[in-house]
Amino acid sequence: MKTIYVKYNKVATVIETVDNLSRVFTFKNKKQFFAYISKVEACCIVVSQAINKVIKTMESLDFEVIVDESFGFDYEVKLYCNYDPS
Repeated sequence: MKTIYVKYNKVATVIETVDNLSRVFTFKNKKQFFAYISKVEACCIVVSQAINKVIKTMESLDFEVIVDESFGFDYEVKLYCNYDPS
């Protein structure tokens, strides 16, 4: 099972875990990050900046987005994204 965890701020840090082996990717621009994330089926994104913009972009990439506002601090949310090609 592949798990994708993303910390999205000025740069996007992706931790990809497959069978207890983790790889870390850092994307310095949003275009590269969204090109990468558009190829995954599901991910969890922690966002503290431009929350609504990230949600709209993920929805435009055909992801179903569930927002968990109870996570972290007042300025931080966790987005659960599942690819939904319908």
